[in-house]
Parts: sequence; C-alpha cells; structure tokens
Amino acid sequence: MKALVLSSGGADSTVCVALAVEKLGRENVATVSFEYGQKHDKELICAQKIADFYSLKHFVLSLENILKFSDCSLLKNSTQAIEHKSYADQIAEKGEGKVSTYVPFRNGLMLSSAAALAQSIYPEEDCEIWIGAHADDAAGQAYADCSSEFTQAMD
Repeated sequence: MKALVLSSGGADSTVCVALAVEKLGRENVATVSFEYGQKHDKELICAQKIADFYSLKHFVLSLENILKFSDCSLLKNSTQAIEHKSYADQIAEKGEGKVSTYVPFRNGLMLSSAAALAQSIYPEEDCEIWIGAHADDAAGQAYADCSSEFTQAMD
C-alpha cells in the first residue's frame, strides 16, 4: 500500500504526513503540494521542508490556470484584500456561507489531481490519498470542501 499525502506545510497536513510515514513507512509515502495562484509561497516552502525532513518524494502540481478566473482574496490576481478576521466573525457579520478566502472547489481539484498523480506514479499499486482538512474550516459552510460530507463524497 502506498500513500500520497496532500501537503500544504501546515499543521493538519504535516500530521497526516507523519501518520502516513508511521503507518506505511517512508518508502511508501509521497507528498504533493499545489500552486493555485496563492499570494504567498510560504506553504510550498514548508511542504518541501516537511518532505525533506522525512526523505519523501515531493510533487508540486499547478492549478493556477484553472483558478485564474476566481476573485478569491487569497489569489494573486484578486482585486480583494484578505480579511484578517476569524471565520466566526465573518459569519457573524455576513451569515453562514463561503468566506472571502474560499478558493472555488480547491480541495476537490487537489483531490482529483492527486488521484491522477497517484495512478501515474503507482500504476500497479494501491494508493491511499490522505488529506488533512481542518474541521473548523467547515463550520458555517465557510469552506464547504473541508466538511466530512464533501470528503466522503470525493471518496
């Protein structure tokens, strides 16, 4: 069994990397990160450092071309500023639903792309795809693609 872990370099995905390595051994784990037009590259740098720490093969895929039409505040091409408020504050002000930093179907795109990558790099082996979506991000539908319902549907 192989594992391909979606790695943003943040706490949630780093825990997934550590758990995959513990469960399957480093020789059976690879990580993947995504360039999606984000305003910062810190997450890509951190994801590479995590892969290096565990001596894992690391892939970087681009979703920039797909997301270039979005005006999400997290993206370089956006006309919006990032709101530096908690999701709870944003939802209290505007009601439930997507927050300004929601990147359209980002987790869906990442999971689909990871599935294609897994079939490409492990054509003859079973491969699990691991994602560490933070449950608080799904609260109030701030990031609907972080909900357990979304993950189950993608599974």
